[in-house]
Amino acid sequence: IGGPADIDCTGDVNITNSGTGMVLGSSLTIKNAANVIINAASTSAPAIGSFVDIACIGDVRIENSGSSHVINGKLTITGADDVTVSSASLSPTISGITEIDCTGDVSITNSGTGMAIGSSLTVRNAANVTVRLTSISTTSMVIGDFADIDCTGDVTIENAGNNCAVNNGLTITGA
Repeated sequence: IGGPADIDCTGDVNITNSGTGMVLGSSLTIKNAANVIINAASTSAPAIGSFVDIACIGDVRIENSGSSHVINGKLTITGADDVTVSSASLSPTISGITEIDCTGDVSITNSGTGMAIGSSLTVRNAANVTVRLTSISTTSMVIGDFADIDCTGDVTIENAGNNCAVNNGLTITGA
């Protein structure tokens, strides 16, 4: 999809591009959905070229199995249950500000050498939160700016490489 995509539906949203290009060249807005799944295999560009705004009642899973990052912009998710975002990228999995309000678990992972989140992370009302870099060869930080996490369960911020986890401050409440 070359331009902005606006989806308003009560069913599941499943967007897949098994080629090596972008899933969306611009912004993505999804409202009132049940579950949202976005799968990409992008190697030369982000899976989504701009901001992503998702409001749903079910799970959100956004994955890029290629070597590029997932979102080249801000990610906002509201009302979801579990949220999973993953890549194997040299760049941050999510390059922009990340704001998630959900009732389930949050998992953001980069198994490449880039950061998990290039900017700040804010999580509200979650159960457990896990943000990690799994490559031992990385010199990246896990989160490029601050993290503000409010959850009822465990918080795990893990860097398997040799740099800090959070660059500019960490606040955890409720855990």
